[in-house]
Amino acid sequence: METRRCLTCGASKPLSAFGPRQSRCRPCRSVAQVTWQQLNRDKYRKQQNRWCAANRDKTKVYAHRAYLKMSDEAKHRKAAAAKIAHLKRTYSLTPDDWQALHDRQGGLCALCKIPGRVGKHGKLHVDHDHETGRVRGLLCGACNVALGVLGDTSRRIEAVLAYLAKV
Repeated sequence: METRRCLTCGASKPLSAFGPRQSRCRPCRSVAQVTWQQLNRDKYRKQQNRWCAANRDKTKVYAHRAYLKMSDEAKHRKAAAAKIAHLKRTYSLTPDDWQALHDRQGGLCALCKIPGRVGKHGKLHVDHDHETGRVRGLLCGACNVALGVLGDTSRRIEAVLAYLAKV
């Protein structure tokens, strides 16, 4: 069996412990790579972003495989972190801001005020003005969809009310 001496750790290892044309064994290369990534975090992120942009199809497959391997607890943590990031990015709301809105409305939809009507996943949706981005309140799924279909102006809502009054 042929062996090669690693230049980093100095151990003699079988050729299978080395990559092609490599002078360091795989464990030593791995440690060196992680160290470089930590020392060059910005440069590493730019490289990763470029690779991901050029390989969208592979990225989706890798992400899906990683997700399938996650425990249920890890999936819940990931979903919670994604919700927090979405609230911050889209509405500039922190979890405390969302909870304050929820408490102010008594945990009810701002429109229908029906207890227990909080969407199929048991959550209220953030309602906001699409022109200004200002958060107006929390709505159940049905009211959120209705308001989205009718638009942000009262003209369509008044037309619906007039139609229902005639019928």
